[in-house]
Amino acid sequence: MITHGGRLPAETSRFFGRSHEAAAIQDALGRSRLVTLTGPGGTGKTRLAVKVAAGQALVFPDGVFLADLSAARDADAVARAVTAALGLPGQESQRDQPRPGWLAGQLSGEHLLLILDTCEHVVDACALLADAILRGGDGPRC
Repeated sequence: MITHGGRLPAETSRFFGRSHEAAAIQDALGRSRLVTLTGPGGTGKTRLAVKVAAGQALVFPDGVFLADLSAARDADAVARAVTAALGLPGQESQRDQPRPGWLAGQLSGEHLLLILDTCEHVVDACALLADAILRGGDGPRC
């Protein structure tokens, strides 16, 4: 079972501007289960995603979560980072099932928003994980 309520970093400063982009992301989340923000590093994609996600608590009653993948180097590390971000216990007893499948099973009944942050260096692993999660149930969004 996931840690309900979510896990987002606390704001440390005020957020100014970008209301047009925030509204577009909110609209996209209402229409699609997978939304991708792209752009050069350092342009504030993470900050914008977290700000929008924080305002979605009522829309996602099982929580909004941020999985920081900056330290991940392979598919297993991506899955471990997501598992930790969701507050799930390890997968030791489910060795017969691939971790993406296990995670999808854990999230199948949950109505939550998961931010996969800093994916560019593990994009294939993130794509496989997001696909498994989204195919595993109609509640989760990434």
